Amino acid sequence: MELESIKRIATQLDKPNVSEVLESRLKQLSCEQTRVTIAGGANVGKTTLINALANTDLEVSSIPTSMTVRITYEGKGDSESVKTNSEWLHEKNIEIWELSDAELGNEPTLGEFGLHFIHSDVCIMLLNSMSALSRTEISQLEVLEQLGIPTLLVLSKADQVNGNDYLEVEKYVEQKTSKYSNIRLLISGRNVHVKELADKVREVINELLNDANPKVSSRAALLRLFETEALASLYEVCNNKIESANEARVKVESITNDKKSKLSDATTIWLKLQTTLSQRKNDTAIKIKEVFEKKKQETIRQLSHNVEMCGDVKLYWEKELPYRLEDVMRMNSQAASQLINADVLNTINWLNLEIKKSFNKSLNSIQPITCTIEPDPFISTENPEISDNKKMRIVARVGTAATVIAAGTMFATMGIGGIVMATGMVAGIGAEFFMNRKQSESKEKVQSLIPQMVEQAQQKLSINISDNLNKAYGELIKNLQSYQDLWLEEAEQNIEKERQIALYNCKTDADKWIQCMQEINALSEDI
Repeated sequence: MELESIKRIATQLDKPNVSEVLESRLKQLSCEQTRVTIAGGANVGKTTLINALANTDLEVSSIPTSMTVRITYEGKGDSESVKTNSEWLHEKNIEIWELSDAELGNEPTLGEFGLHFIHSDVCIMLLNSMSALSRTEISQLEVLEQLGIPTLLVLSKADQVNGNDYLEVEKYVEQKTSKYSNIRLLISGRNVHVKELADKVREVINELLNDANPKVSSRAALLRLFETEALASLYEVCNNKIESANEARVKVESITNDKKSKLSDATTIWLKLQTTLSQRKNDTAIKIKEVFEKKKQETIRQLSHNVEMCGDVKLYWEKELPYRLEDVMRMNSQAASQLINADVLNTINWLNLEIKKSFNKSLNSIQPITCTIEPDPFISTENPEISDNKKMRIVARVGTAATVIAAGTMFATMGIGGIVMATGMVAGIGAEFFMNRKQSESKEKVQSLIPQMVEQAQQKLSINISDNLNKAYGELIKNLQSYQDLWLEEAEQNIEKERQIALYNCKTDADKWIQCMQEINALSEDI
């Protein structure tokens, strides 16, 4: 049954009201009595004819009304219908409906005409002889013919038309309606009042009922009309869903391209991080240089004082000065190593926080790919975040490099004694120098060489520390670049995964609605 199929499709499209309206109309079509409608405009004699046909005494009025009146034999119909004891209604199992043109709006649709004549197994349409076949009346006749509803045209107010004018009107109406197979004109003659036509109208109705069962064909036509109207409504809804699914596919591609564009923009962030890393390295090198410069002056003063206070300059020069200078350089090296280690660890923490902050800020604005066709829309995962294990890997690798710095600088200080001896040889100071010199002269000579010795020792130490500083930051930048490549690869994979899932959902929706559309088209062909 089409109703069940339409119900199922309406439920699938989330439009249950469509099938509910259809079901309501089908209930109105299901009636055991043959329904005869008396239709026409205002003040054409509908009520007068009904009173004559059905033995009723309905109040006659010339005021247009949109109220539909139902006349049934006693014991039948609902409580709101007008009851009559007409034996003709009882014998022929008929109920009469009075219809007014006032029920129809301006330029009604076929569906609205169908509702107007939903109670019409047979239609008696009254035409005013003085203005027969108005635009509205012609439209109604077209629908009655299309629906196959047997219709009898009755010219009312014939007694108010003078001379041969009535015959001209009758001829005109007959000529205009001759093309219809289900519509005929009641030839009554002039000067006949509507109530005097009741017997002829009754005869025509009896003839129609004896020849065929008009309610079967007319109700079947109305049923097809209402089913077609319901399917047309469902067709529009389904077509909108198909278009929405297609638009969703276009939107998915647009969002995907936007996300990829944002990934390209993120390259600037990585470059900024690398630039900042280089700047931090330079800042650390400057700090170390400042520390060494400060330590250099203190070392020179301390060693010069020691020379002044020593009792044997030759012994101090050969035995004590190298080790004192080595101790001072070792302490300087340790101070520099601590500064570098602290700086590297701070840089690692800063880098991880900066990555998370920068990319959360820049990528949160990227709209996630979604499919809103399903009741439960698909929402993709967020862009890849910095996971703790990756951050710890960077810390471990760079932290190891930072430890190597301390070992390297400590190893470098072991050659300080050699530096002292080499400096002495360049200055021409050897054991024989002290043999022929006074104590004061020897002290002055040694004190004059101390700044040069400290400077050369610190230069060698600075070179070693600078190499290790470069190595540490080089390792950090290398890890950052590796992570950038990994992040970009994972981000691109996630975007493509989101795209594929979203497109799959869109295709699933589109396929579902296309199949639904095929069912609608198949039902339409059957109807």
